[in-house]
Amino acid sequence: MNRALLPLSVAVVACQLLSIPAARAAGALFETLPLYPRGKGAAAFGVSRDGSTVVGDANLAPAPSPTMPGVSEGVMWRNGQITALGDLPGADDRSVARAASADGSVIVGALIGPVGLRPIEAHAVSADGSVVIGEALSPSSPPAADHLEAFRWSNGVATGLGRLSNTDYSRAFGVSADGSVVVGDSASFSGSGRSEAFRWVNGVMTALGSTPGNIGSVATAVSADGRVVVGAAFGPAGFPAFRWENGVMGSIGDLGSSAYAQAVSGDGSVIVGWAGLPGGASETVAFIWDAAHGMRNLQDVLRTDYGLDPAGWQLLQATGISDDGRTIVGYGHGPDDNLQAFRVTLPEPAAMSLFAPAAAMLLRRRRR
Repeated sequence: MNRALLPLSVAVVACQLLSIPAARAAGALFETLPLYPRGKGAAAFGVSRDGSTVVGDANLAPAPSPTMPGVSEGVMWRNGQITALGDLPGADDRSVARAASADGSVIVGALIGPVGLRPIEAHAVSADGSVVIGEALSPSSPPAADHLEAFRWSNGVATGLGRLSNTDYSRAFGVSADGSVVVGDSASFSGSGRSEAFRWVNGVMTALGSTPGNIGSVATAVSADGRVVVGAAFGPAGFPAFRWENGVMGSIGDLGSSAYAQAVSGDGSVIVGWAGLPGGASETVAFIWDAAHGMRNLQDVLRTDYGLDPAGWQLLQATGISDDGRTIVGYGHGPDDNLQAFRVTLPEPAAMSLFAPAAAMLLRRRRR
């Protein structure tokens, strides 16, 4: 099923320099990414493979009244600057940036609002910026049968990737560095229908199954070489995050409730996302996973491993990670309780062995 879909559009406007409050301990750095002077919130949704550029959206101005939304736009953060990426005429003052190329020179996302176009959203981009993936409303006959379909855009043409059998729509969320491997999900509108993660290579969409005892899944990201896929599973056995490699999907667990992997390092060894806590808590926590430690609360890792405790912060979601696994971005409640974006930079593993004793001493002093 290869149908030409909609063209992509990009708009960029001016930037503004602001300081970035930061905390550093034991070689790790926590940064509160800046807001606009009149803005009240921001969220980071992705980071370039080199860790230099963070993308997301930010509130540019407060709501004119309690019953009306504030003005927000897709933004990027780079070198201490926040840059609004703009929108297109008729986009209802709302855009969001989802991903960036390896060096941050190409940014993709979506326009939100009545623009006179069919819905289209880009979720990820290849390392060199030449391949973009996402989903768009694919025309059908009759028009009432229109459905979302995953697409791959290259050389100015967006091509539909189709969908798995016994499903009604598909979405693409991740792409390999060279743009050859695309991952996402294909699902039905009916609750009793199929919903399954897929991996698309060379025109062939392959279902990835689910974790043991479960029936559904969604793939959200893929390693640089396309061999490791991450996401979330669901069904009778629970709602764990997963890691897929060599044809096998394995659960990486949760933190007592559900978990959702959102990004993976270039080599597939570090995964970040969000997890629910036991007891039915309404909010989530950002997590980090590796094979040696399993899934851990990211804020706890900063505190116990690095002696770094961002004052007043509650980290809700980790949404992006650099190729080397050292730069992690996301959002949470900041000290003023507004939603804010953050960036964490971790030291290289070799350096961590030198910083660990100092981190432990710093943590003990803070507890006295």
